[in-house]
Amino acid sequence: MSAKFYTHKVQYFSINQNGKDYVIGDIHGRYDLVYEALSKAKFNEHTDRLFCVGDLIDRGIYSDHVAEFLSKPFIHAVRGNHEDILLGLYEHGTPSEDRIAYIGQHTGLTWWLHTNESTRQAILNSLRKLPLVIEIETIRGTVGLVHGDIDTHLNWQQFIDAVENEEPDVIQEALWGRKRLSNNINKVIPGIGRVYVGHTVQDKIKQLGNVVAIDTGAVFNRHLTMANIIAQTQVICNAPTPNPHDKVQILQPLGIDLEPFGTNSGLIYNLGKNFR
Repeated sequence: MSAKFYTHKVQYFSINQNGKDYVIGDIHGRYDLVYEALSKAKFNEHTDRLFCVGDLIDRGIYSDHVAEFLSKPFIHAVRGNHEDILLGLYEHGTPSEDRIAYIGQHTGLTWWLHTNESTRQAILNSLRKLPLVIEIETIRGTVGLVHGDIDTHLNWQQFIDAVENEEPDVIQEALWGRKRLSNNINKVIPGIGRVYVGHTVQDKIKQLGNVVAIDTGAVFNRHLTMANIIAQTQVICNAPTPNPHDKVQILQPLGIDLEPFGTNSGLIYNLGKNFR
């Protein structure tokens, strides 16, 4: 059962007319790597946007910086299962320190025990604003973000409707699901151009159908992946395995002639707003 939603469950973004949109894998408190990636990509804070697939906290040494990170106007994120766990602890009042310590042993939340009360409140307020799903318009079509997975029997609009109706199984899958990646299900989600997910660590960025898994285990001493959200499938599928000494990987589109999502595969599976 997920924690309560305090604001919109789905957040929509219009096309970025002035800059680039990037998506980044699970951060887990490694904001040092995020800023390294932004620098490496020559990210423009005035025109570019950074979208995060959730799990901003736990395990990493800078988890307590999350409220400061989310306060930046160019940063946008969905709720991950780790944010959901923390919010759930406060559903019925303030939990005991013993309860936090017990949960922390299993989730990496032990940093919370050493976080002062004012910072705790700022973090909780920031995390409560996170949607479960983000939808972004791009020049190639519509892009979605969710932390875990989407039931393989649903199209995008059915998924959105189920989220808005707070259907428990669909929300649970969105936060915790791994079925698609664990079973290598190479199936397109109809009604959306591309969907980025995190949660399930990959050796390198991976695409199944129109679903792109971008969590490459930064907090586990692997690397953090950041991609331009309209990068071609060939860029994603042919991404090299980074040198062990490289802790960030940036993926950019090839050229400027970008066709709608799915064109090269012979499938136009981004039906966009008309699908609704």
